[in-house]
Amino acid sequence: MNSSAPDKTLVPSNKGPVLPYESPANLDKTPSRLNKSLVSKEKIVEAAFAIGAKRGLIGISARSVARDAGVSVGYLYKLFPSKSDIMVAAAERYFERTLYKQLCRIEPGQDYVDYCQKLWECTATTLEVFRRDWLRGSEDLPKPDLLAAQIRMDSFLSHARSALEQVASQDERIAWDLLPPDSNVVGVVEFTLRSLLSSLRSQQKHDADCALLLAFLRQGLYPIVDTANVYVNERGVGRGMRASTKAREDIFLETKIWPCFYQSETAVDETLERLDTNYIDLLLLHQYAGDIKAGYRHLEEAYKAGKVRASGNDSIMSEPVVVELAEKYGKSPAQIILRWHVQEGHSIVPGSKTPSHIAQNIDLFDFELTDEDMAQIATLDKGDPIFHRTPAVAEFFATHIPDVDGEK
Repeated sequence: MNSSAPDKTLVPSNKGPVLPYESPANLDKTPSRLNKSLVSKEKIVEAAFAIGAKRGLIGISARSVARDAGVSVGYLYKLFPSKSDIMVAAAERYFERTLYKQLCRIEPGQDYVDYCQKLWECTATTLEVFRRDWLRGSEDLPKPDLLAAQIRMDSFLSHARSALEQVASQDERIAWDLLPPDSNVVGVVEFTLRSLLSSLRSQQKHDADCALLLAFLRQGLYPIVDTANVYVNERGVGRGMRASTKAREDIFLETKIWPCFYQSETAVDETLERLDTNYIDLLLLHQYAGDIKAGYRHLEEAYKAGKVRASGNDSIMSEPVVVELAEKYGKSPAQIILRWHVQEGHSIVPGSKTPSHIAQNIDLFDFELTDEDMAQIATLDKGDPIFHRTPAVAEFFATHIPDVDGEK
């Protein structure tokens, strides 16, 4: 062995990974070679991005990108082994400039649900433009190139996940103690992303899906108070909200007007007085009895006056059509009905008694009813009341007067 030759064994370093021995001369040259490569790669990506923005992915070719970047085609292929790699890099640059920077803008005290809405709006718009401008003529693209572009459309996941986790962990309004024992930031974020992505992957922008998801998130993550005239506890609920450390806007308050009060012009105002609040998040008519038309009229008036944020009334679950569709899609009858409303564009706020019930209500975004399914469900509207009861029960609902004034 020649003892004068340098020993090219691995030399330990406390500044990074173990590297082969290099002479000082070689080390001096390495940065300049790396810098040249990085500069050339950046020029290539910028050239590919500019072409993609003007002519779509179909317009990107190795020759045109190399020409605009000022490099040879051979050198281009040293940095990007295939045209698909160039297309992916160009698409990645598009998402970096249109979406990723938006996701990183997190305001102090950011509300998790509000941020989810921002994520939806930014992503939906970005994907809409990408499909329209970048994927135009995509049917003429070779399948590997098209696949690479579509895969890149989902590359924002890591950015979105990181941002959502940061917001959720800092949102002090989330009632973690009211969620199931195993609930945590990671689980909530994964659930949110899974629900959003199922709609975003569609070629159509389903705003109703997003609205429903946001409603469920707000109902499931933030404190919910459910009461009613007939519970005779509204004054106590009001005192509890005042004594709570939660701000009023961080509490979702739902109550129900009893049938004997439907005709009263002051029923809503009296309910607000007992609850000691100036608005109710969700106000319902408790039973299908009494003067329903008058009750709904008063709800609409209260809504227009800003006193109520939302208002709104189970035999349909056992209808053969609904049961068959539930079996077809592997869902519950309730989920089938909720999905029908979503696709009809209705705003819905379903009742939920447990965290698992809330989770089931929101698990609506991984399937879509066909036009035939929608038509079948629509035929179930016979114009009849959804509740059928004996005369005695109906009489009780219509005449029972809860002692709301006697509440202590």
